[in-house]
Formats: sequence, C-alpha cells, structure tokens
Amino acid sequence: MPNIVSRNKVMSNQYQTEEYRTLQHQTLLHRTLLHRTLLESAVWQSDKQVESLTGTEQEWLLCTDSLTAKLKQNCREFSVKLLCQQWVTQLTDNESAVLAPDQRYFIREVFLYGDQQAWVFARTVMPEQICRRFPQLMALAEKPLGEFLFEQKLERSGLQWSKIGQLAARRSLFTAESSSANSPDSLLVTELFLEDFNLL
Repeated sequence: MPNIVSRNKVMSNQYQTEEYRTLQHQTLLHRTLLHRTLLESAVWQSDKQVESLTGTEQEWLLCTDSLTAKLKQNCREFSVKLLCQQWVTQLTDNESAVLAPDQRYFIREVFLYGDQQAWVFARTVMPEQICRRFPQLMALAEKPLGEFLFEQKLERSGLQWSKIGQLAARRSLFTAESSSANSPDSLLVTELFLEDFNLL
C-alpha cells in the first residue's frame, strides 16, 4: 500500500510539473505575440528627434554601446531566454522598409533578464546573406547577441526610437563590410523595454 501511495504521489508531482511547464510555455507564447504586435504598430523616430525624450530615456534609447553590457552593469544577474527562432520570407512593413527585399530571413526573439525580471524583448531579423557569412548567428541559443556583434565590429547605423503606450523601444542596423556596396550585409535589431524595467 505505501508503494502505491508513493507512486501516485510521484505521478501527481510529475503531472503538476508538466502542467506548470505547459502553462509557462503558453504565457511566454502569449507575451511574445503581444510584443510582436506592439512593435508592428511602432512609429519610429530619428535619433535627431529627441525633444520629447527625458535625459534618462535618451541615455537608454540612444546609447550606441552594447545594450547587453549596459544591462549587466545595472543588475547582479543577467540572462537570456530564447523564445523563438525561425526562417521566414515575409517581414512586417516596418522591417521591410529598412532591410533588403526578396530574401529569406532568420528571426530570433529573446527576453533579456535582469535579476530574474524580463527587462527587454529583443527581435533580430537576419537576412540569409549575412547568416551565410556569420553562421554563428543561428547558433547563439541563449548567448547574448550584442557581445557577438561588437566582437565582430559590425557598424551600427540608423538608430531610431519609439514610444508605444507606456513602453519604449529602439532599433538599429548592424552592417558588416561587404564586397558589394549595393547589397550590404545588414541585420536589424529591435529592443522593447518592458514594464519590469524600472531604470527608464
């Protein structure tokens, strides 16, 4: 009898664990879809249009250094949670306006955590051309993208910002030297600062 009770307890605990994982996955999926939708609705402003930004907002939204490094300086524990990575052929209007058309694109979406709080939702769009040149981009898993980009000395340009309701976001292009001036190897990084990020 004790063995039956023990087995039932183990099975119950396993079921509860699986149920919790399923619920956690569904929550992450819901949040990912929500953040994607918010970014699709963003109206992007040039880094020259800063009159409506506070000094603190300018410090975070217009910083040209590594965001990963800046976040690490402001927390005791930093981590990356991979949400989604996949190949697509269609981009949002906001993205197709700044990236080369008629390609396949590798999408990577992550949460950046500071002290176990989701601080930033980051979405990176990488044309196939730059993925062929830097295959490491597709194998980052839960390693920070920013560290790789700055190690490779990719040139940042086109820094823009947006206010979306109570949240703020920024985006920029990172470009590698290319043999073709008409077809540069560029990727787009968009970062949405979330509710739990209390430094903005």
